[in-house]
Amino acid sequence: MMKAAEGRAAGLQAQMAELDDATLIDQVLSGVDQVGDVMDAAVPILQIVPGMSGSEGARQYRLVAQSNAETLPLGGSAASQTLIRISPSGEIEILAQADSGDFKRGAPEVEIDQSAIDLYGPALTIPFNNAPGRPDFPTVARLR
Repeated sequence: MMKAAEGRAAGLQAQMAELDDATLIDQVLSGVDQVGDVMDAAVPILQIVPGMSGSEGARQYRLVAQSNAETLPLGGSAASQTLIRISPSGEIEILAQADSGDFKRGAPEVEIDQSAIDLYGPALTIPFNNAPGRPDFPTVARLR
């Protein structure tokens, strides 16, 4: 289904590229440009969605809900989490759930540069729910 959508989107994108802009009035050209922008963004997304949704084997994702009661550079405290699994048949299963009371106390399992601790404070080195205190998504994703 997604492959078909990807093919249709790519086909529409190609047809739009063939339009002779010189023959279009400004209002139509503006609309074509807007649709073109959407298609330019949609086609790459449609290429990765099948794999993300389990077509190439089961996938697991951690969903993190951030609390706005404690604002941090990447949003709020990572107060609750849910681990989900998507099977190749498309079934979604909740594997585990946790809240801030379940998080391991102590040093994180990844190395954090001393410069980051100096800049953002020692809270960066304690429970996972403080991980969004460092405004760097790849580092936060590695923290558990």
